[in-house]
Amino acid sequence: SEASDKALARLAERLARWREGREEGIAALWARHAAPLTLQRLTLLLHAAAAALGLEPNSFAGIAMNPPYYPPRANRASPVPNRRAAHVEEAGLEPWLRAARRLLKPRGRLLMVHRAEALPELLAGLSTGFGAVMIRPVHAQADQPAIRILVAATLGSKKPAALRPALVLHAPEGGFAPQAEALHRGRARLPMEADSPPPERPAQ
Repeated sequence: SEASDKALARLAERLARWREGREEGIAALWARHAAPLTLQRLTLLLHAAAAALGLEPNSFAGIAMNPPYYPPRANRASPVPNRRAAHVEEAGLEPWLRAARRLLKPRGRLLMVHRAEALPELLAGLSTGFGAVMIRPVHAQADQPAIRILVAATLGSKKPAALRPALVLHAPEGGFAPQAEALHRGRARLPMEADSPPPERPAQ
C-alpha cells in the first residue's frame, strides 16, 4: 500500500542517518515506522537494514539470538510498541533463521535461547541448512520441567543432533545452584560445541 511504502522509505532513510550518529535509537525508529508495513515489505526492509548497517552475507563466524518469546495473544504483551516488538513473536522463527543462514560464514555457529516449548519449531527450522545441533535444557529447579532451551547449530554441518546436560538455575534451599552461580560470576563457561569437554566445576 502507499502508506506502507512511505513508511518503508522513511525508515530506510532514517536508518542511514542513525548509522551516521544523527538519529535516535534503532528501537524507536522501528516502533515509529514499521507498524504499517506488511510482512513482505518488512522482509525487504530487514535486507535493506542489514546492508545499511554493514551486515554483508557470509560475514559472521558466530551469531547469538534471543528472539521474542511470547505468542501475539500473550497476556504479558506490552501496549508500548517497541517493547511489544521485543517480546511478542509475530512471524515465527523462520525470519530469524533465514537471517542467520544469510549472514553466517560456512561452518559458522548459531546460538539461540528460547522457550522450551519452541523446541519442535526450532528443530524443524534448523533442519534446513544447519547440523551439529546441540540442545541444553534450562531448569529453574532440578525437579521441574525445563523453562528455556539453549540451542547451538553449525551452518552446513552434517553431524547429528545431541542433547547436552541440563543447566539448573536454582538450588532447593534458594539462591543460585553452584554451576549457575559460577556462570553468573564469570568463573565458569557453558560449552555448546559438539566435542566440548565436561563443564568446568565451580570453585569451592
